[in-house]
Amino acid sequence: SFYGQLRFKGIQVLDLTPVFLKHRARPGGALYCRQDSHWSGTACALAASEIGMELFATFDGRPRQAFTGDWEQVEIAGDLWTSLDEPRPERERLRLRRVRAVGGGPVAPDPDSPVLLLGDSHCLVFHAGDDMLARGAGLPDQLALELGFPVDLAAVRGSGATPARVNLLRRAQKDPQFWARKQWVVWCFSAREFTESDGWRRVPLAPGSPKPESE
Repeated sequence: SFYGQLRFKGIQVLDLTPVFLKHRARPGGALYCRQDSHWSGTACALAASEIGMELFATFDGRPRQAFTGDWEQVEIAGDLWTSLDEPRPERERLRLRRVRAVGGGPVAPDPDSPVLLLGDSHCLVFHAGDDMLARGAGLPDQLALELGFPVDLAAVRGSGATPARVNLLRRAQKDPQFWARKQWVVWCFSAREFTESDGWRRVPLAPGSPKPESE
């Protein structure tokens, strides 16, 4: 019903559920971590491939930058693992595709990019480092590899429903030219937003808009 309302409003919807069900037993590894509450590096790459196909026609003629993507095995200390009492099991090892720019460094988000990735920690895991487990291998990095240019990023830890859109509103209000540079907003949120979210508040995004409800 929710997706139907989005489509009725003219918003393009990509439901990854049937894609993930089709590839759940792929040789590249599980699509969700066993010791962390996020999707895996394999799922990040799969999601980026599907999103990239949706956006391809828009940027077909755009010059592509040279990025590399190399798969490697890493050991993580996931949030589920760290919550266990001692003695803990061995840490989970999984495959990540590390994306690098020319010179070997990570691909930083570009605030001038025509593509904005909006969402929760699923847009930060394997990208932001520290408690997000790794750098250079998350969804923003995989999208850069698929598209051939970096994306902009407006992601928050926690909910991808209201807090992420409030964060986006604040950015747009600080920069009058913010929306003039954007062609696509890729809003990525997990299914738990339908069951565990603190609400879907109305959040206007145009510069000069009034404050969100109840703020």
